[in-house]
Amino acid sequence: MGELFENKVSKTMLMTLQAKALEGEQKNRLFIDQKAEEMMKQVPSIVNISFFDQIGVCLRTKYFDDCCKKFIKTHEHPVIIQLGCGLDDRQGRIGAEDIPFFSVDFLDVITLRQEFFEETATSQMIADSILDDKWIQIVKEQYPRGDYLFIIEGVLMYFKTNDIKELATKLEREFHQYECYFDTLQHHMVATKNKQKEFREQGVKMHWGLSSKEELYDLFGKHAEILKIDYTMAQYPNRWKVVHRIVSFIPFIQKAAILIQLGINR
Repeated sequence: MGELFENKVSKTMLMTLQAKALEGEQKNRLFIDQKAEEMMKQVPSIVNISFFDQIGVCLRTKYFDDCCKKFIKTHEHPVIIQLGCGLDDRQGRIGAEDIPFFSVDFLDVITLRQEFFEETATSQMIADSILDDKWIQIVKEQYPRGDYLFIIEGVLMYFKTNDIKELATKLEREFHQYECYFDTLQHHMVATKNKQKEFREQGVKMHWGLSSKEELYDLFGKHAEILKIDYTMAQYPNRWKVVHRIVSFIPFIQKAAILIQLGINR
């Protein structure tokens, strides 16, 4: 897949795309992602994703879909910015075509994304590293007083802590007040995940896992407020097979994958 993506981490979006496309085939499906199904017919799969990884991706996606819908309902001028958007169609899945969405990712990702998504007045794609400044200026120029929600799904575990801190510092400096929803793993799970065959074959590596709640304040600063912390395996239990529901009661497995909602008010 080197001909598609210059950045190795970008390849992981094909795993998440495959997971979402397969979800529509499930009897107890969490959602139907027609765009993912359409894209999978044209974009080659790089792995045969495991049941555990497929459902993990979709539980996370459904969780952030629901969080996004709630944010839109509770804010007067919602502006949704998806950092490291990949080929995700959150705006379409939740029926929020009238709400401003910005999709930010590397140039090679956005180039592929443009083959399947059309830009509109409320749906824009920006080719930029999320650590750079171009996308920030575009969002601020168009919506200087928006109620900002940043969704960083399936991304930050591939960052080193200094990069996360750099991103958090920029967000606070430029936007002052916003909410940020993202996911990661427990610190002890990072090494385990890096040994997984699919990741080794793609040459990608995770770097960051959460050690404690206090670490969030170290990364996001004194103005950060932890709005909520959830765990992937606790979401929508009816979607799991019985054996996985049983395994989920083991504490270190139950809390292996973390879903975080932060608020920043400077």
